[in-house]
Amino acid sequence: MPEEVIDLKTGVWRWIFIGCIIWLCLAPPVYAGYAGETSYDDGNAAAAGEVVPPLTVISNREELARFINENQLNGLSVTESRTEITGCRPNGELVKLPLVLNQETLLGLQEHRIYSYPARNFPWTWVILLALVLVGATALIVHHLARREQRQEPGTPAGASGYQFSTYSHKKELKNNTLITFSQVAGLEEAKEELQEILLFLTDAEKFHRLGAKMPRGVILYGPPGTGKTLLARALAGEAQASFFPVSGSEFLEKYVGVGASRIRGLFENARRSPPSIIFIDEIDAVGRKRSDDDRSNEEKDRTLNQLLVEMDGFNCSSTVVVIGATNRLDMLDKALLRPGRFDRHIAIDTPTMKERLEILRLHTRNKPLSGVNLETVAQRTPGLTGADLANLCNEAAIIAARGGKSLIESQELERAMDRITAGMERKAHVLSEQEKRTIAFHEGGHALVTSLLGHETVSRVSILPRGKALGFVLQTPDSDRFILSRQDLIQQILSLLGGRAAEETVIGQVSTGAKNDLERATDIATRMVTELGMGGLGLSNCSHLLGSYQVPLAVHQAVEEIVDDCYRQALSLVRANQDKLTRLAETLMVRETLTGKEIGELLGTCSG
Repeated sequence: MPEEVIDLKTGVWRWIFIGCIIWLCLAPPVYAGYAGETSYDDGNAAAAGEVVPPLTVISNREELARFINENQLNGLSVTESRTEITGCRPNGELVKLPLVLNQETLLGLQEHRIYSYPARNFPWTWVILLALVLVGATALIVHHLARREQRQEPGTPAGASGYQFSTYSHKKELKNNTLITFSQVAGLEEAKEELQEILLFLTDAEKFHRLGAKMPRGVILYGPPGTGKTLLARALAGEAQASFFPVSGSEFLEKYVGVGASRIRGLFENARRSPPSIIFIDEIDAVGRKRSDDDRSNEEKDRTLNQLLVEMDGFNCSSTVVVIGATNRLDMLDKALLRPGRFDRHIAIDTPTMKERLEILRLHTRNKPLSGVNLETVAQRTPGLTGADLANLCNEAAIIAARGGKSLIESQELERAMDRITAGMERKAHVLSEQEKRTIAFHEGGHALVTSLLGHETVSRVSILPRGKALGFVLQTPDSDRFILSRQDLIQQILSLLGGRAAEETVIGQVSTGAKNDLERATDIATRMVTELGMGGLGLSNCSHLLGSYQVPLAVHQAVEEIVDDCYRQALSLVRANQDKLTRLAETLMVRETLTGKEIGELLGTCSG
């Protein structure tokens, strides 16, 4: 429980308790000053041994009138119920009138100045009852407010005490706050164009309402992690100057029944109170996963999803609330969530192209001092990296330069940062024997040799320094972004992967365990060619579903083995034809440990394929 909750909770009850104590302490003095000396207590006086004056009882109104006319009454004290009057005569005798007096008689007594204000006993019973009522009412109000906060705020822990005020609320970023704009998002031009329609609805909804157009209810952004889905949602809110409510799909999942649905209702209520607003649900597949068809369909997750569906259907045409969901598993979302009328727009966010990578690199290096760095070359060597990876690359280069005491970031810092991101951290404590070092050098040299001979990709870097789980690595980059691969492209990838094992067998005379990962990747490519792409001699039918069965058909095994074996024979042929070049490359690699693409090209420039 946060510290603010404890202070507020104890403060409320502390003041309630102090107020009751003060009231009970001040009541007796007030009563004593109020009652004065007009009350009489004959029984107590007699019990104390005091001399009690004689008592005269006036039993009817005639006697009362006679006493009044004869001036035999000094003062009277009338009780609140007017059923008893006590007073005294001039000689000190007490007078008691057990009569029910009417208003006329009381006015007559006042005219003769023999009637004083009534003496009243202090109502202790009523005071205590009132204090209990106040305490109970305050407790009910505190309990109601705490439960209300708990229903509206998705972050409040389920099962927490109801007698508390929670300071957690939906993370709301108001207009003109820390939101960004589209100008601060590099690349993703197609996604920005798709979101322009939502932006127009949020900024000028009346323009569309006049034509009978309805505002889109929701947008799904799907793609690999780190491609900028959250960044786009924040930029849209910044462009529209809208309130931004970012939440995670896991925030609505609790084991307590009804908690997730309650949090969904509270989120949408808050968004409707501050239009225009954008609700961003990151990892929406956590709450929007497909509902099961068996008896478990009444689980809490399904109730939460049902509430989300109801809330999105509950928008009216004039509501300026848009829901944006982000996921990298679009296939896992429920169909009812993806239908038109709920999430109307599905926008794919893919890894950036070379042009977009260049824009991202320029964005993340604009506040970093560079020296001799060609960002176009860096963008060309980083295919497949997302925007988050490129931001991390620039940051790692700055850290490496600062750690080395430099004031500028040079190309070697970017290369070291790229090695760390792609291959892992360098393991300097891992000492290799000369035989192991020689085997790794020929293995990595074999990869570089075969790749250079085929020419389908460029070898940018080769290293035999242990990094991460790898004892060495070869960095290969395509000459341009590729979106479609032919059968020959896939065969060349398998040849490059098998070049290391072919080099070990050709030069060293035996193979090692270093080719384990290469064989796994080569087999995976060949399996996809056979079962999914119709490139393996089994016809055009897609039989990828057979891979999940208990026994994979023998024909699939034979087709995959045929492709891999044929590629390995070709790799052996290429390595043996250029063994002298391989030896020169491996020996140079053993001395320098790391070679750049230019140095590799100089060593292998005379090779023939």
